[in-house]
Amino acid sequence: MTSKTDKVRGIFLAALLVVSVFAASAPVSAYNQENAVGNASVTFSDQMSDGTVTVEVGSIDGSVSGAQVAVFTEGGFDSASQASDALATTGTSADSVETLDIGSANVNDGDTYVAAIIDDSDTLLDSDTATLTAASVTQDSVVFQGETYSWNAKADAGTGDGNSAYDNTADTHSYVLRSGSTADGADNSYERDLNVGPNGWVTIDTSDLDGQYYVTNNGAGTADVSFEVASQKMDAEFASDSVTTEGSVDLDLTSSSNNYVANISADGLDESELDTLFDGDAEEAGGDSDGAIQKKITNTDTTLSADFGASEVDTGNYTFTVGTTTTAAEDTANITVKEPGDIEAQLSGDTVYQERGDVAEFNVSLANTKSANVTIGGTDVNWKVNFTAIDNDEDGYVVVQLNTYNTDEGIDSDGGTANVNQNMVTAESGSISFTEYPNTDDVDMGTHTYDGDTWTQGGLDNPIATGSYTVTAATSADSTDSKTQLVVNEPSLESVDIWTKPSADSTPDEFDELNEHLTESSTVAYDDYAIVEAQASGIYGFLDSDATVADLNADPNANIDGVDDTTRQGLNVTLTQTNAGANVNGDVVYGQDAESVLVDSENNTFYVVYNTGDGDFSAGDEFAANVSLTGGTDGYKLLSADSDEEVSGDLSVDAREVSFSNINDSDVIEIPASENATVSGETNLAPGTEFSVDVETSNVLESTSVEVTDDGMFETSFDFSEMSVGTEATVSASNAGLTDANSDVIDAMFVEQTDEPATTTETTETTETTETTETTETTETTETTETTETTETTEETEQTTEETEETTTTEEPDDNGGGIPGFGMMVSLVALVAAALLALRRSN
Repeated sequence: MTSKTDKVRGIFLAALLVVSVFAASAPVSAYNQENAVGNASVTFSDQMSDGTVTVEVGSIDGSVSGAQVAVFTEGGFDSASQASDALATTGTSADSVETLDIGSANVNDGDTYVAAIIDDSDTLLDSDTATLTAASVTQDSVVFQGETYSWNAKADAGTGDGNSAYDNTADTHSYVLRSGSTADGADNSYERDLNVGPNGWVTIDTSDLDGQYYVTNNGAGTADVSFEVASQKMDAEFASDSVTTEGSVDLDLTSSSNNYVANISADGLDESELDTLFDGDAEEAGGDSDGAIQKKITNTDTTLSADFGASEVDTGNYTFTVGTTTTAAEDTANITVKEPGDIEAQLSGDTVYQERGDVAEFNVSLANTKSANVTIGGTDVNWKVNFTAIDNDEDGYVVVQLNTYNTDEGIDSDGGTANVNQNMVTAESGSISFTEYPNTDDVDMGTHTYDGDTWTQGGLDNPIATGSYTVTAATSADSTDSKTQLVVNEPSLESVDIWTKPSADSTPDEFDELNEHLTESSTVAYDDYAIVEAQASGIYGFLDSDATVADLNADPNANIDGVDDTTRQGLNVTLTQTNAGANVNGDVVYGQDAESVLVDSENNTFYVVYNTGDGDFSAGDEFAANVSLTGGTDGYKLLSADSDEEVSGDLSVDAREVSFSNINDSDVIEIPASENATVSGETNLAPGTEFSVDVETSNVLESTSVEVTDDGMFETSFDFSEMSVGTEATVSASNAGLTDANSDVIDAMFVEQTDEPATTTETTETTETTETTETTETTETTETTETTETTETTEETEQTTEETEETTTTEEPDDNGGGIPGFGMMVSLVALVAAALLALRRSN
């Protein structure tokens, strides 16, 4: 209830329990009983755990002026008692249920207390008594701003902590409130003088306080009691921005306190409307909080349901104010109330296709309603399931999932199970209910089969067959708002592919981890990951995103390791060694030996991740990777007992190898002594693997990191410009996981920087001199160079120089012959003419 201005408030740590409550007629004193006017009633009903007491006030006659409740100690309530002498009082408009703080230090075990209702002239109207308990009662050390901090100086006097200033007979007592702390060097300052009330009570209004405080009677350095004032936080928000006049919505309250009375009001709504809106169990605040209601809150996070249909609130925008009865904490929450509009449920018009044994998913869109009745199947397929899809978060849709693998399980109308479980129909967004269904053909909720005449509740011997199933959604029993089709196809087991990824990567448990550095390869370096990818459908009704490697088990002795065979579904993943040798059974690595399994049901694919360095593999092993489905007991129930299906792929595990390029005939790596010297090579380590390339001389070690590319190559550069040609070195790969047997440490030597090798060319250069000499020079350059030079002198004076470069071409001699060996017919003629000219010049 809302306290009046003279009401004493406080919060206490001790748990105070009601021992007994006495009837209103229990004797208080002869004076009180004789003078009770009887036109009002009060019942001392409860002592709450926060140190307050609850008093129920009955009907007060309209002639009573200023009625208020006051609580006294039994001995302190007599003919001379006044409201000002009470431990606590309400305001002068007491009504319904009042909560009063009587001061924790006043509560003594077994003492009797009196709750009296009196008028503004201190006339007793009625009274009641209660015996209360106390166990080391103390005030909380932390109060929220706006609450009253109470401390009893009388009870604390004589304890040796500086309270000798309190005197039971004195009219005044010297107590001061100071901020801060008495600790050495701490800041503190005077706040105000404090009055001592009846029975030694000091009450402190904390409305304008914030932080650490203490009470002292003998200076700044001594604290009789210390406490902290904190600001109570309050957040209020409706779960939805709008609600219909027939709907309900949650009001979420978050506070730093877990024990307070919420004061709720809204412009345009009176106390009666608010009370009906919040379940009809709220109390009117009354007094100075007219138009508000109160709700007792005992958690920091609390949800109140607001039923706008029950309260018949008009349409419009409303601002709700939520505060507390004792602090300044407050927040507002806005909501729009609107007419409900047409109620409708819609299915996507597109036909839903799924393989038998997988999970079919479709969306139910809702308008102005939170639920829709859904049916899958009918008399044409002799099977039907009925249920209600519920939009719990009121986002306008529910994603319904039908597990066709579990459609042999009958769900009864009470939401129970006729066979195994009710995982046949679930909802990704929202929930599914099987408790009631207003079906026009009187078929209850759940699963039913049809014999051509009547519906029988229960499941099938096997999951539903392939075919087309009608899906309907409706918001009433006599209508079908929307319809679509579910087509169930045959499942398949398609193929197996092998992938690899570096061993340095962490075990992939998510697809983003799996896809990083993933490379398709049937050959995997030892200690890298081998990933078996299986293309399959019809298995995701049991192999879902939460699948573990136990779901892939074919090990006949697996139950010895604590895996129950009865949980198997007939999906087997095995790696069987194929190169064990003659008369030797090859090793088998089972699905349960894998590191993880990742399921991509949308693409009918799952991935099984093996660590080839975990002890189940050896370098040189070759395997057949088999994925199979086996029917029979505890097997794949879409296959008959004597049926199975299998697909396989090849997997080889090789020793880890790294080899370097630029090796000469002496098996020495030639490294250019240059600023940008390149060292490269190739490896069978998974692309994405990182390791170091080390180049070491007698006094220098250079190391750089490389990453294997998609084609299995690597390359890095060094600055070896200061190296001398001829210096010897070694080149090796470190951190690559190589064993001694295949560790690639190789000799190296620094050589001169060379240009890129020339392409194979042929160069011809011809010089002719006709003054006195004619010279013909021909140079042919390939990997070897051949030079022909001819000089002849003629009588003519003429000089001609011709240079030609062309790609080497080899021509077969002309069978008709006659030419000079190595020359064609035309070249021979030119040479003969040139010789004749030279001879003529010489004769001249």
